[in-house]
Amino acid sequence: MNNIQNPDEIRQFNVRIVIGFASIAATIATVLTVAFVITNEERVRKNLTFGATAISMAAGVAGAAYGLQSLRQNNLQQKENRRIDATRAYIDRWDEPQFAQARITIRELSQTVNSAVSNKSEQLRDRIKQKPTAQQDVTLILNLLEKIALFWDAGLLYEPLLKQFYCPIVLQSWDVLKVYVADRRNEVDVELYKSVEKLYITWSRDP
Repeated sequence: MNNIQNPDEIRQFNVRIVIGFASIAATIATVLTVAFVITNEERVRKNLTFGATAISMAAGVAGAAYGLQSLRQNNLQQKENRRIDATRAYIDRWDEPQFAQARITIRELSQTVNSAVSNKSEQLRDRIKQKPTAQQDVTLILNLLEKIALFWDAGLLYEPLLKQFYCPIVLQSWDVLKVYVADRRNEVDVELYKSVEKLYITWSRDP
């Protein structure tokens, strides 16, 4: 989602262009100055003056264009930095103490589903009912992943970093909890956790 060119590379390329143009302009200006000094013909002098003025104006325009381009690239870099900072915040949040018990619950439910020979959905439902905090833990994890998915879908997170950390979490969590989500959708809202599901589908195609 975030196919943005490296601003430093673009800036270096622009600098080379401007420096090259400035060198050419300086060379031409030097030639015109020498020609102006050695000639005595008024008409030629006027033409040389016009040429020097045109070169100076062109150099000024090039400098202004580079300044505008640099400003745009700086804005892009700032936007990218904000995405990276937001992504790091969500990565740090996963390790916060309030999610410790919820992470354990997800692992236990995953083991229940993976070890079940048949009726995996029913065994998952039974396991959630048996553990007093299970539903609260599951909701906590799903709510976090839904927020992350919403920000991801809006392009507000840096996907390479986000995917590197959260891809296995999203894939495992949704594989385990999709039965629970389906039940909740029937009870509450058919659109419940749609963003997480979209993120799961996207990443499962290219984990």
